[in-house]
Amino acid sequence: MSLSLRKNITRKGCQVEKLHILHTEASCGWDGQAIHIIMEAEEMIKKGHKVTIMCPGISPLFVRAQKKNINVVSAPITKKRWKGVRAIQHWLKHNNVDVICTHSSQDSWQVALAQFLSFRKRVPVVRNRHISEPVSQGRLSKWLYTQASQHIITSGEKMRYMLVHDNKYPEDQITSIPTGMDGNYFKPSKQKKSLRASLGLPQQKKIIGIVAMLRRSKGHLNLLEAFSKMNHEKTHLLIVGNGAMKEAIREKIQSLKLESHVTMTGHVEQPLPYFQCLDVFVLTPTCNEGFSQVITQAMLCEVPVVSAASGAIPESVIHQKTGLLVNPTDPDEIRDACQTILDNDILAKKLGKAGREHILNINSLPHMVDKVEKIYKKVAQSLY
Repeated sequence: MSLSLRKNITRKGCQVEKLHILHTEASCGWDGQAIHIIMEAEEMIKKGHKVTIMCPGISPLFVRAQKKNINVVSAPITKKRWKGVRAIQHWLKHNNVDVICTHSSQDSWQVALAQFLSFRKRVPVVRNRHISEPVSQGRLSKWLYTQASQHIITSGEKMRYMLVHDNKYPEDQITSIPTGMDGNYFKPSKQKKSLRASLGLPQQKKIIGIVAMLRRSKGHLNLLEAFSKMNHEKTHLLIVGNGAMKEAIREKIQSLKLESHVTMTGHVEQPLPYFQCLDVFVLTPTCNEGFSQVITQAMLCEVPVVSAASGAIPESVIHQKTGLLVNPTDPDEIRDACQTILDNDILAKKLGKAGREHILNINSLPHMVDKVEKIYKKVAQSLY
């Protein structure tokens, strides 16, 4: 054991105090999962831990980690290939790591195989599960989650429930930790009019907005159908984000003759002012939604939310208490929920304030980081 590692261990229970944490991420998308990695890495570094991110060099995550001065390593792990397995083996051979945190299926399998085929002592693995899609109940998946990994962190209680009750994975090996948000950063603004003016948005209309990757599952097309049935003299729709559905959404806007009533911004690096401009936030995903970061951000800005009971969303959006839940495939329900909020200022303020308070109670950023750190330290002890 190296001298540097010995210094990290107290004499009481061999508790590792300062860790070297390796995050692996195969995805080349820039979404909530990637944002989570960056945000968690920054907070762990502030606590004195060393953090390395391993991801494809072509991914937005790689670029943003460099900009944030987070140690990042390029590796060919986008797909499940032996080239990626060997790259992981080579890197682990030359670097001391206390815990590996995997995030997508591809990198999780390659990390597992790299360690299984190595003669070196295995590094404990924490498997992060960000989406609510069911996990295969086959033997290989069970091996990956319960033997190749020492702990599983899900971003919502529903995902934890599914793994325990459907997959029969050990309950004490799985912890639900929603992605935390900084309530000092995401907060309401009293300068809504000036913000709208600076962003080129209407001053006198009520603004309904969605901030999300332009993917079919996020519900943009259903939202457009809902909005098309509203009074456009009084309402405006804001769509923030980029993605594969961009052209389809534009075509839908044209077919519904909504060009002068909808603003599409494309990708926005800092969406805070857009949240602060809204009267209603809508995100009605149809599948695979974890604990939605954008919903959390809107709620912290005291924007009333209309969403759907998908994945872990009901853990933050409690129907008629912190927001309204609708059938995500029913544009009429989406329209009616939006109109209910827009027509009732008292209800809007009540939902907004209750939403912020609820998020601060269940998943503030400090709470998330403290919980994750405890798990990392616990699994890292198996090294010694």
